[in-house]
Amino acid sequence: MSALEYGISAELAALGEPRLAPLALATRADPDPHGELCGRLAIYDQRAADARRGVRWLLGLGVRILSITQYSQVEKPQIVVASGARLRQLGTHDVAYLGQHREGRRMVLTYALEHAGCLIRWQESEEGEP
Repeated sequence: MSALEYGISAELAALGEPRLAPLALATRADPDPHGELCGRLAIYDQRAADARRGVRWLLGLGVRILSITQYSQVEKPQIVVASGARLRQLGTHDVAYLGQHREGRRMVLTYALEHAGCLIRWQESEEGEP
């Protein structure tokens, strides 16, 4: 197959035609070359849309976002926020306690909230005796 059959302009085809050959050979051997790939892309697109909705919701509440991750073995994007104080003020019953661990004299508690197709996580600390 030529680069033009892939929908690539002639200028780009002149620069990168050899790179297309392995892809063309791989897709010819597969009876449904795009079925599984399209399914995976649809899942990725949905998770990205969920993450965008979750981020917009959190920013609207004034919550500081630390990280956004997506693991292949977990269905929902995970958003880690700096503090869950504003989330607790919502009075939602969806806040889940995930566990605790000790850091020096502090007890660190981990919480999560599911919203807009995302798992939103944060930690809070309590002073105490070790």
